[in-house]
Amino acid sequence: RRAAMSWRDTLFVWRGPFSRVTARPENNKNNPTVTWQWEGTWIGLDAGGKDCAKAPAVADFANTALPKFRAIAYVTPPAPMSSGPASVSPQNASGSSGDCVGGFDRVYPFVGGDHTRRTLEEMQWQLDQGDGNGLAWFGDDYIDIAVENDLVVAVGGNAFGPFVAAGYVSGYRYRVEQPCQVFRIANTTETRDVTLARRYLDTKDLRASWTLDTLKREIRGGMIKGTHAWNAPAMAAATMKKCSVVKRKR
Repeated sequence: RRAAMSWRDTLFVWRGPFSRVTARPENNKNNPTVTWQWEGTWIGLDAGGKDCAKAPAVADFANTALPKFRAIAYVTPPAPMSSGPASVSPQNASGSSGDCVGGFDRVYPFVGGDHTRRTLEEMQWQLDQGDGNGLAWFGDDYIDIAVENDLVVAVGGNAFGPFVAAGYVSGYRYRVEQPCQVFRIANTTETRDVTLARRYLDTKDLRASWTLDTLKREIRGGMIKGTHAWNAPAMAAATMKKCSVVKRKR
């Protein structure tokens, strides 16, 4: 990112394989530990005006000089080291309780900072602040990502401010791995490719308090056929003081 570029005038487009990994403890086959993992590279687009920001070509993200990101967090908590029925029931993207193994569509949460002691979890990304020190690693304080069919949205925040994000999901891959960790049996991994554009907000922006459901509703209501999710009015650079598309019922 060039020093002259504004946080809120720039769309940060992240792309990479997004995987859900299910690992079952040997002594508790009914209660798996499920993590989500996402890594890749990002490209900044100058998108402060009214023109729709075009997506970078998929091949552009393969440039090894690009800043990188990496994330890993729990979909479900680690299984207790004792036998018994499953006790976790995470929420899926529609907000209803669902099976912790089946279904890629759901909410993928991350809470960082002092809010968690799970050392496994991290959400980090590289940034060149134009100070001559090159790329440095930063982290999100929190982020919730929702996948629903081919749409992906996210809300979160970090030291640079709150943000909303929207994009698309493509492809699907599935594999079963042989045991490679103590107390684990064969892991299963589901992977889809996620392209997600992040828009930073002023703290007074209405969108800074949006939930995932509100953002998803605004994105779906504002998308025009043939454009990307981040071209919806809900992803505009201008500070929003009222909802852009969806009329509220009294």
